[in-house]
Amino acid sequence: MTQPASNESTPLPRCCPTHPDLATLTEHLVHDYRRLPTDAIVDTVWQAHTATDIVGLSTADRLETVELISRYQLEVVARYHEEGATAGG
Repeated sequence: MTQPASNESTPLPRCCPTHPDLATLTEHLVHDYRRLPTDAIVDTVWQAHTATDIVGLSTADRLETVELISRYQLEVVARYHEEGATAGG
């Protein structure tokens, strides 16, 4: 029998408390998600950065938001690829 879904969320793991700039964040994500193509990671970070453009966040808050969006999306893609590999696809 499967367990019911928990209402408590688990925070995504982070490599550092903060990043000084977008390039450093991208380098860290490329390292953390090395099983994914680098260009896909760069595109994901750029899309997240673009999405936060109109919000008017401070630089530090914007980088944190870009990291959260990027890590979530990359985690979904990585899990999809792992499930596909497990299923033979």
